[in-house]
Amino acid sequence: MSDRYDWAGARFKDSGASLEVEYLAASVSGELAYTTAIEWAEVKLAGQDQPAPMALRVTHVFRKEDGGWKLMLRHADPLMVKMAPDAVLKR
Repeated sequence: MSDRYDWAGARFKDSGASLEVEYLAASVSGELAYTTAIEWAEVKLAGQDQPAPMALRVTHVFRKEDGGWKLMLRHADPLMVKMAPDAVLKR
């Protein structure tokens, strides 16, 4: 797993970027909880000199362990514009 994190981290340069999180939904049920959000940031990508805006659609799933919430899953993908359903099909 650490190879995957190393690969992901190498895609960005240190920029001191700030992060703004816009929560869309959250829920708790017993020992499980989730949040969905849009994360807005300005980032510097490897090989680029200027910062660029980045928006991610993010889902976090948590499990209660030892009295605290532990992150079980983080899924993030680029926020995309609306498109027709058949636009995502491979041709």
